[in-house]
Amino acid sequence: MRIILVLCFAVFVALSGACSADEASSEGRETGDARLSGETGGEASAPRSPAMPESEPAAQTEPKTVRDFFMAFTQDVFYIESCVESTDPGCRKARRNYLENYLEIEDTKNGYLTAGGDGAQAALTMTLFKRPSGKYIVAVNQFGEIGDDYNFFEYENGRWKDVSKQVIPEYSTRKIYDLPRYGTTIPVFEKVNCDSNGVFEFCDKGGKLYDLIWKGGKFSISR
Repeated sequence: MRIILVLCFAVFVALSGACSADEASSEGRETGDARLSGETGGEASAPRSPAMPESEPAAQTEPKTVRDFFMAFTQDVFYIESCVESTDPGCRKARRNYLENYLEIEDTKNGYLTAGGDGAQAALTMTLFKRPSGKYIVAVNQFGEIGDDYNFFEYENGRWKDVSKQVIPEYSTRKIYDLPRYGTTIPVFEKVNCDSNGVFEFCDKGGKLYDLIWKGGKFSISR
């Protein structure tokens, strides 16, 4: 009888140990193993928060489409009123919001974009002119309460350069350059009935002066 009791006690101890080991193994799978990064394990790491924001993509160094060029604009090329550069470097979020709210025409094939404005926010028209080298002249017209300005830019090595006087024959801020959606000819008109508020000047569109013809990567006058 004593032998039977001893044997039963030994079996009970062995079974209790096995259950404890299984519980410990299961607990390890539920806690420690779940923190291993990678399919094949590795060092333990904290789980990624689903609320963690994605980092903003860097501005493209070589824009190709009209939207690419718009997104590469700096504030001195086209000013976005809603941009706070300390929290939105390069104003990329503000520029996307501007297009979402004001975009009217985006013609990628013809390199043409126009968008409206509201109050202090200027409206925009822009056209791309491609040179034989593959580089672009970016024509920009911004207009609204700030006035009506026409400038021609080149973008190189991440920087904008105003080349209006270099690439436009007889360039003048006293003229209206009617940026085309189709073709590459720019009709040029006189500014008339100009009125100044001391800061900005507002003018009407007068008679046509001539056309600017784009050929061989440069503009020439056709009267």
